[in-house]
Amino acid sequence: MNLGECVSEMKVFDSGRETWPIVPLWVRFATQERAFFRRCAAIHDSLAGCPMKILRIVANIAAADTAKAQSFYQDFFGLDLLMDHGWIRTFGSSESMKVQVSVATEVGSGNDVPDLSIEVDDLAEDVRRAEQAGIVIVYGPADEPWGVRRFYVRVPFGKLVNILEHHRASS
Repeated sequence: MNLGECVSEMKVFDSGRETWPIVPLWVRFATQERAFFRRCAAIHDSLAGCPMKILRIVANIAAADTAKAQSFYQDFFGLDLLMDHGWIRTFGSSESMKVQVSVATEVGSGNDVPDLSIEVDDLAEDVRRAEQAGIVIVYGPADEPWGVRRFYVRVPFGKLVNILEHHRASS
């Protein structure tokens, strides 16, 4: 028996002032439950196509000694030390940047997948600065067929970092 059949078979209670059906308890709960799920569905539908707002994505890199990160992220890249608890140091910038997360089985050109990619605005200058700082370049600089020029380095705690620049459109 469905809900419609139950409602049509309900008895009516007449209080003298108003008339209303005597609804079995399970029918009231079923009706309330349906209404609840309809409200939930309406909320869900109103959020459809509206992803959560991501405030930031942070790359967390395991290291035995966080102090070694300073020479690479602060001294070489010029990032600010935003937080230092000893066991974690966070380097960053107040500049607005695009957020991307890449998941890869390979990265082309026969290279290992880097742990981190950092896009810069002047790759030639960063190559010069890396060489001047004694940072070993393990790949490149190379122009890749997908429109980037890049080089790889290993940071002091062994992570592979891809430093890249997108080719500028020629005028």
